Amino acid sequence: MTWPHATRALRNADADELAAIRDAAALLIEHERNISPRVLTDLCLIREEATAELRKRVRPVPANSQAS
Repeated sequence: MTWPHATRALRNADADELAAIRDAAALLIEHERNISPRVLTDLCLIREEATAELRKRVRPVPANSQAS
């Protein structure tokens, strides 16, 4: 069984929304003592996926590069 992505529609979000999602997740993670481990894991996934989507938009992969 594979785990689903923490977020589903990041491609549909604009850059400001992605930054807000990432920042909100980071803020919540700072209060880890008060959050269950499962929720903390999901927040980390959300933060990482939002950051990855933002990076992809800032530095798009050239069309002629090969995936490894």
